Amino acid sequence: MTTQTQTNQQGFTLVELAIVLVIVGLLIGGILKGQELIGNAQLSSQVTQMRGVQTAFNGFRDQFNALPGDFNRAANVIESCGGAVCTNGSGDNVVNQNIGAAPAGEGVQFFRHMAGANLLGGMDNTATVSFGQALPTASTGGGFLMGDTRTRAATSYDPTAMRSGVYLVHNATPTAVSGTSGILTPSQAARIDRRMDDGMPRTGDVILQTGAANCAAAAATSVYEERNSDDVCSIAYRMGQ
Repeated sequence: MTTQTQTNQQGFTLVELAIVLVIVGLLIGGILKGQELIGNAQLSSQVTQMRGVQTAFNGFRDQFNALPGDFNRAANVIESCGGAVCTNGSGDNVVNQNIGAAPAGEGVQFFRHMAGANLLGGMDNTATVSFGQALPTASTGGGFLMGDTRTRAATSYDPTAMRSGVYLVHNATPTAVSGTSGILTPSQAARIDRRMDDGMPRTGDVILQTGAANCAAAAATSVYEERNSDDVCSIAYRMGQ
């Protein structure tokens, strides 16, 4: 007598597969939505930071009748600004720092004076010229430099596109701005520009660096190339005269 063994193999039904695909889709959608919310929160935080530096800048001028960084009595007048770390500026009513150049001299003292006056946080005010120490960090990464159009011609920005004044510069590293030193995507830069200014990269108070053709073309009427998600940009924000 021959014994026949029968093996039953049962797979997923179409309904079960459909349910699995729906669950996977919901998980992916939730992850992407979460990333979008985090990105929006970072941009909102950065806009708040930039406005905060502007407020500190204006508050310093009102309190000391001088520009931070350029104040020639800072080490004597500002209680938390003494010693070798925080030094006096020249007092010529210009912060001697090229826009987009590596931070040095009054360009570093600009942040130290405001931090010493308890007007600006996000740094420990030490002698080290890096983000989080002598220079403030940024919510989207990197940190902030500064520059004054009245010092000399801009090194990394088109001076014809910039109004005269003191600018806050966002860069990936505490070095000179270059075509590869930015940290914002064109979309991030555009969204910050729309929140703080006119949304145009070559006009207004928020200006895109030169040498970033993949972020925006050079013409004054150009728009941000927001689909170029792999490119990096630096922007400068005019805080005042």
